[in-house]
Amino acid sequence: MSALTTAEPALNELVANVLGRSDGARVGLVVEDVRTGDRLAWGSADTFESASVIKAPILVAVLRAVERGEVGLDDLVPVPVEAAVPGSGILRELRSVTRLSVRDLLTLMIVISDNTATNLLIDLLGGVEAADAAIAELGMPGTRLGRKLMDLTARERGERNVTTADDVAALFTALVRGELLAEAGTEEALDVLGRQQVRDRLPRHLPVHVRVAHKTGELGGLRHDAGVLYLGPRGDHPVVAVVLTERFTDVPLADVGTGGTAADVGAEVGRVLYDTYRRESLDG
Repeated sequence: MSALTTAEPALNELVANVLGRSDGARVGLVVEDVRTGDRLAWGSADTFESASVIKAPILVAVLRAVERGEVGLDDLVPVPVEAAVPGSGILRELRSVTRLSVRDLLTLMIVISDNTATNLLIDLLGGVEAADAAIAELGMPGTRLGRKLMDLTARERGERNVTTADDVAALFTALVRGELLAEAGTEEALDVLGRQQVRDRLPRHLPVHVRVAHKTGELGGLRHDAGVLYLGPRGDHPVVAVVLTERFTDVPLADVGTGGTAADVGAEVGRVLYDTYRRESLDG
């Protein structure tokens, strides 16, 4: 019996508990064992607001532009005062910072989910339409970058950033397999994703030595997490996990309070996977 088959009953119960909530909460969940190809999915083709999970394909799109020689990681990008936007991140507070390298912008975008850095990288890709096209080239048909981060006017017009668990799982699986970037780019992407500072979801119940390369996302009613967990006794067994959540009424707006039970869903997925793969290794 495979590890994912062992984990399936617990994950089934977790999803059933979400769908049984009185507030109409939703979950899109994919777990894929990169080594064996085993896969479990619930609501994986459903569309969700992407929140900051959209920053993972932007990261890969920029690194592909680097590989094509269109931009360099050490190239300096202007940081105009008018580029500052609210929400997550620190760059909007650093008024003396007038230029940053592409590498530093990628780090800010992923490690602390900086919205201003993200928008500057979207501009670097040629704007929203060009960045959306670059994301489509990654094999994400259900994902759309419809606007920059915190562009409330565009949001009122109905321009949304959306994705599916299928798309995000495919992105991370292809990334880990080295199918999207050359070796150096793959290592760069997984390294910065592994330094993500928000750890209240997939990594919450994992020992600190367990590597998790992931990207979170949060808005009112949702707390996403998606990435790759390196499990097994040697930490070399990659398992992709994508947890998208919406309509949790106990989840406040981003930057206010905790993630409520939406964050708990991601944390429980991480715990189930860690315990299952640890038990499999102990059983031989």
